[in-house]
Amino acid sequence: MTNTDRTPSQQAMDENISPEYEWKCITEQAAFAGRDGAGALVFKDQMWLLGGWNPNDKVNFPRICNSEVWCSRDGEEWIEVCEEAPWEGRHTAGYVVCDERMWIVGGDCNQGHYQPDVWSSTDGVAWQQVTDRAPWGQRVLHYTAAFDGKIWVMGGKPYRNLPARRRSFTTMYGTQSTARTGSECRKVRPGRHVV
Repeated sequence: MTNTDRTPSQQAMDENISPEYEWKCITEQAAFAGRDGAGALVFKDQMWLLGGWNPNDKVNFPRICNSEVWCSRDGEEWIEVCEEAPWEGRHTAGYVVCDERMWIVGGDCNQGHYQPDVWSSTDGVAWQQVTDRAPWGQRVLHYTAAFDGKIWVMGGKPYRNLPARRRSFTTMYGTQSTARTGSECRKVRPGRHVV
């Protein structure tokens, strides 16, 4: 392979050129307990940490998962704005910002059951339940994204140890994020989008 066949990154590594970025440790000891599957959002010029799971920490996670809400402007100083949000603690839910709100969509079944609910908040303290039973059924590991003023839920699958059909989902759901009742959420057909 000649030098002209190599990517700029490969050439920079060969020439010991430092990349234009570097990782920097902001804090060795954050105020919150270590966790997996928490929500991580950027909203209103702050970083947000929502819920999470740590089966080895019974102090901070007495019910397997928790519903803590933390925020930070700099990544060093974290403030717990809600010790126990009204939504059940969760792991690997869909977390997204849309329509000037933070959204939590569904969740893993670490609590022993599926979490088909949807919640939203404008400040991380006051949370409103949009629906307790979203139409996409029992699924975990789904993807949630905001695009074109809508919230999209894609893919996912049932968990092997809980009752559900044993298949992966390829369906997509979309909702107008302004429809806080959840009644506007519907299946999207291939080649179409929610209007």
